[in-house]
Amino acid sequence: MTLTFYFAPYSTAGCTQAVLAELDIPHEVKTLKLGADGDTKSAEFLELNPNGTVPTIVHDGTPIFESAAIAIYLGETFGVDKGLFPAAGTLQRGVAIQWIVWSNTVLAAGAINMMMPASKERGAEQVDKALKILDGVFGKNEYVVGKEYTLADAHLSAIVHWVQMLQVDFTPFPNLQKWIGRVEARPALSKLRG
Repeated sequence: MTLTFYFAPYSTAGCTQAVLAELDIPHEVKTLKLGADGDTKSAEFLELNPNGTVPTIVHDGTPIFESAAIAIYLGETFGVDKGLFPAAGTLQRGVAIQWIVWSNTVLAAGAINMMMPASKERGAEQVDKALKILDGVFGKNEYVVGKEYTLADAHLSAIVHWVQMLQVDFTPFPNLQKWIGRVEARPALSKLRG
């Protein structure tokens, strides 16, 4: 097996980095420079990912891009046997996939809007609403799928970590803060972010 992970700091590649840290599988990391003149715009990289973005993985010669798709693929391929991803055909699998996709399409999208001057206020409202949703989930469950930690938590934690770096106040979300503490205490993630 050969697996190459194309990474750039402060990007959604952090989601893939967290998933790979939990899986602890052999892989090569290639750190790329973003921007108009960055490595992601090279002809070689655009062959792998025509969007010119990270994360991208190449597993046994086949490229896969988009952090949510990568998390689901790695979960299905390596996570089930390690107890880190629900088995196919279970409701838990659907819930795990739901939160992986939600973290990108709702929480990360709101955070991106927060960073844009024209949509900063709308983005702040989106992020606040998303954090309220998560606080409610973690008022009922220890992790997004219930009592068991999964790669969906690893993926989501990377986006939550990014939102924290935007200096969003997490004080109103005590259940979410407890979940952050549980996730950050995991050896793979505490080593990664330590």
